[in-house]
Amino acid sequence: MSVCSAVMRRLLFLAVRAKVIPYVLVSIEGCRTRDFQAAPSIFLKGQTLAPNAKMRSMVSGFASCIRYDLISYRTFHDEGDTMSTAGRHLVGWALSLAAGMACAAYPDKPITLVVPYAPGGMGSTFGNLMSEALSPALGQRVVVDYRPGANGGLGAALVAKAPADGYTLLMAVNSTMAINPAIYPKLQYDPIKDFSPVAMVYTSANVLMVNAKSPYRSVADLVSYAKANPGKLNYGSSGNGATPHLSGEMFRRMAGISINHVPYKGIGPAIVDLIGGQIELVFSDTSAMTQVTGGNLRALAVTGPSRLGMAPNLPTMQEQGFPGFSIRSWYSIAAPAGTPKAVVERLNAEIAKVVRSPEMRQRMKDIGVDPAEDTSVHYLDATTRADLAMWKKFVTEADIKLD
Repeated sequence: MSVCSAVMRRLLFLAVRAKVIPYVLVSIEGCRTRDFQAAPSIFLKGQTLAPNAKMRSMVSGFASCIRYDLISYRTFHDEGDTMSTAGRHLVGWALSLAAGMACAAYPDKPITLVVPYAPGGMGSTFGNLMSEALSPALGQRVVVDYRPGANGGLGAALVAKAPADGYTLLMAVNSTMAINPAIYPKLQYDPIKDFSPVAMVYTSANVLMVNAKSPYRSVADLVSYAKANPGKLNYGSSGNGATPHLSGEMFRRMAGISINHVPYKGIGPAIVDLIGGQIELVFSDTSAMTQVTGGNLRALAVTGPSRLGMAPNLPTMQEQGFPGFSIRSWYSIAAPAGTPKAVVERLNAEIAKVVRSPEMRQRMKDIGVDPAEDTSVHYLDATTRADLAMWKKFVTEADIKLD
């Protein structure tokens, strides 16, 4: 039994002996709020308890830490007696104390950060950055768990069904949270209903890359070849519905060319095949820029509205004749829906400190990403909802359909 449970049981027992509240059988469980709705009115003045009524209720302000079931009821007096004022106050104080003790302990064991992509690429970069920074900040290890598949959908579904206790988190990106719902008709999670947004971390543009041994030295070279050889070029992505996929589709539509999409389970395997010559181009995140500096790949353009700080001489797609071509990815952390508010606030506060730190901002600049200027829960929620609408419109217009 937890300290919280023990304290609450003892206080309720003393209250019953003092005959200030009715006799109740109380069952305590930890921090699982997602299965029921708050009903704090049970302890409001004048509230009458029906005999043998089964109730689930929570007390506002600390409801996220305690779940208790009033399973049966007997009164020392007549049926329908109301709880005394002293009883209500004592119960409220007991629950407040217990809830505070429960929340103060978080975290008391390692935290799992699910990265819903294969190792390699920006997923690994994000996971490593967060693990290194948050482990000392939270006083517990943050363990990265790679769960690739379905453009992040498998990992997201896993976290959606995990206990809402703050110990299983998701690397939530726009592909998983905003594009998947528009592109997969049978998604096994709802990005709004099944998750509690925690914090925005950073944003990143993609880079159009080709093999360094290829003849393509500009976007115009690619377009010229594709128009002369329809269906001959293959572009890889980190999966159906990922931003590299949508970048390729936007390129195909705006250039008026026919190119083939080859999805992979992560950008890492796609880069391997690009170097090996199995595919001709990839819209990759900036993690593959090391292959550019290493001489294996050639970068042709940036998908964002501005040039990269790490590659100031690399022009954007807009600069190369594609006005309006602007695609960026965002990376955040989310938790299962119903995660205690106090836990979300603790995580958000620590992540905000990490993102604001000069050391982390420099590390992000070095890998070609932009630290979030707004790390708030509200901003992440609003961004997710806005992107859901935007990508639904794009997928519909591009007639992208997946089973």
